[in-house]
Amino acid sequence: MQLPDELSDVLIQAVTVKVYESLGKFDAMKVAQEKLNMMKTNLGDSLQPRVEGEPKKIRLNSLARFSRW
Repeated sequence: MQLPDELSDVLIQAVTVKVYESLGKFDAMKVAQEKLNMMKTNLGDSLQPRVEGEPKKIRLNSLARFSRW
């Protein structure tokens, strides 16, 4: 499965949190978790649809007016 480029940094940060947890470095894990939460919030904003509602339909007639045939 291919992930969008924006998700790679979040995935790396999530793995970092788990590594710190498994090593017992809970202070570092807490800092990494806070950063992960911030990254998730920012990611949610950027992955939302850019256009709401139905897509505009382009009719061939409207495009033909602008062509130089």
